[in-house]
Amino acid sequence: TSLGLAADDSAEKRYQALAAATGQLVWTTNAAGEVTEDVPSWSTFTGQSEEEFIGSGWRQAIHPDDRERVAELAKQALEKREPYEAEYRLRRQDGEYRDFAVRAAPVIQIDDAIGEWIVAATDISERKRLEESLRQSAERLAASAAAHTQLEETLRVSEEGRNALMASSAQLQESLRSSEERLTASTAAHTQLQETLRVTEEQRNALTAAITQLQESLRVSEEGRNVLAASGAQLQESLRSSEERLAALTTSKTQLEEELRASEEQRSAQIGRAHV
Repeated sequence: TSLGLAADDSAEKRYQALAAATGQLVWTTNAAGEVTEDVPSWSTFTGQSEEEFIGSGWRQAIHPDDRERVAELAKQALEKREPYEAEYRLRRQDGEYRDFAVRAAPVIQIDDAIGEWIVAATDISERKRLEESLRQSAERLAASAAAHTQLEETLRVSEEGRNALMASSAQLQESLRSSEERLTASTAAHTQLQETLRVTEEQRNALTAAITQLQESLRVSEEGRNVLAASGAQLQESLRSSEERLAALTTSKTQLEEELRASEEQRSAQIGRAHV
């Protein structure tokens, strides 16, 4: 069958031929995006009847999560009067949503107004699955590479850890040896300290005894000093009494000598008178 179409062929036959030739879903809408004629390929794929998809009903086959985004793209394209491309999901008659790459182009009329939009949609579900599979494979490969790198790093760190552990073990052994030496030295120092304390205790006892003896000597000396002080006072009193007695005797001697002299003078005077 020739693909060349006569001028009087219906739009339905043109779109059926285009869909058959390209393996795409092809439909047209008016400038506002509403379907105005039957599209058998759309009914075949979506299961919608003409009454269901005519007007804006065809948008009900778009996945609910994609509808708002698609409506906004169509609005912007209408304002800019330029084609638009999008990817969105369409519900197949069995209820499964398939991924489609959609391109819509405006048909500009002689008066420069948009007469209609021609929309072509290509099922890319298998490509998307392949891309997802490739993405997952790439992620697994990246994860494997990361795991390999991590394993190498772990092995390197383990080797470094083993070397560090060996060095730490050597340091620990050296520390233990040093600790044993310090313990031995500490034990010897402790023994020497005990001997020093014993000698010091003996010296302290001897010093205590010497202090006690000195205190006793000081006590005796104090008593002796008190006795000596008392004896000195008595001696001074005796000396004073002796001096007083000596002074009295001296006075008595003087008086006696005076009396003797007076007596001698009287006797001499008497003798002189006697010779006369």
